[in-house]
Parts: sequence; C-alpha cells; structure tokens
Amino acid sequence: MKINQYVIESKGVITKRYKIYKEKSLLLKVNGGFFLKEMKINDTDGNEVMRIRRPFSPFKMKFEIIVNDEVRGTIIADKNPLSNDLTVDTLVGLFFVEGNFWANEFTIEDAHKQIAKISRKRFSSKRYGVAILQGQDELFIMGIVMAIEMMIQVNRRRKS
Repeated sequence: MKINQYVIESKGVITKRYKIYKEKSLLLKVNGGFFLKEMKINDTDGNEVMRIRRPFSPFKMKFEIIVNDEVRGTIIADKNPLSNDLTVDTLVGLFFVEGNFWANEFTIEDAHKQIAKISRKRFSSKRYGVAILQGQDELFIMGIVMAIEMMIQVNRRRKS
C-alpha cells in the first residue's frame, strides 16, 4: 500500500486562501468566499475544478461537493455538538469521516478501509498534512478535506 502525502497551507483572515502541495509541487489553489458559503478549488492554471458549497440548512451543517455544476457528494455533520464526525453521500457510495474532539485529527473511510488521514497537529498554525491511499480519487478527497476546513472555520466563527 502506497500513500501520497499532501501539505495544505492557509493564508488570510476574513477570506481564507489555501495552497495544496503534493510532494512539494503545487497541485491546487483554493479560495474561500465571504461568510464561508463557498470555496472554489482551482488547478495551478486557475481553472475551476471543484466547488464546496454550504447551502442553508437550519438544523445541521451540510456541504455539497460540486464538479461541472453537478453535485457529486453531500457531506452532513453529526448532530452531536461534541462530535466532529461526518457522513459523505456520493454517487459511488458512502464515506465516513471520524474526527477527534479537538478537530485536529480526522480519518476518511469507505465501506471497507481507511483511505485518508488528516493531521491538523501543526508545527505552524498555517500548515497541516493529509495522507491519501494511492489509487483513490485525490481531487474528491481534497474536496472532503476542504469541507472539513469550512466546518472548522464556521464552528470557530460561531464561538466568537
């Protein structure tokens, strides 16, 4: 089993911007919108490859992964306010995200095995790592990772 490693760097306060590196090469750029309603994921040439949207949902936090104007996955946060677990409903099946209480460690699993791990235990407050099992859809998993980032940012703003 081979694992691909990624580093995510963030910049900005009001509107966050991210750069995603795969083995020290820039892979994707991400721009967050105002009020944390949407993130646009672009390739290195600036072409949009995916959007993460947070539609209005009064009772639970929900995100949509959109590729070519088609919803490819819906991410729903656990109703338990002390949990950082998510369910990802996609065209190819369900994925499950388990996060610890501090929201600094996450695992992404399909029905059979762990396919990715996110470690937000940072040496720097602006960088963290993602490991993805080779053979997985790295772009889609990065969409899940950015939805988790949106969830964390929304929760932080709600607390302040």
